[in-house]
Amino acid sequence: MFVCFTCNKNICPLCKAKHDKNHLIIDYNDKNYICKKHKESYTKYCKSCKEDLYIICENEHKNHELFDLSEILLNKNDLLKLMKDLKNIIDKFKY
Repeated sequence: MFVCFTCNKNICPLCKAKHDKNHLIIDYNDKNYICKKHKESYTKYCKSCKEDLYIICENEHKNHELFDLSEILLNKNDLLKLMKDLKNIIDKFKY
């Protein structure tokens, strides 16, 4: 199983192959995205505590600044692509 954070849906390997390539898809069993307490994929990020959260964990972070993890990860990927594009442009002007 995989998780598409963009669609907020679980998808199978066959659907993953056909899924939108611009979406953020994570292997459901990737230990980097699994809440150790609830054994489920992270869905939120608590800026106040600087940690990823599963949806149930949100109750423990009331009045904290929470963000949808998929938005943060997509923004990070967008920034990395922009940095790569800018580097390519700069490299063209160096020579």
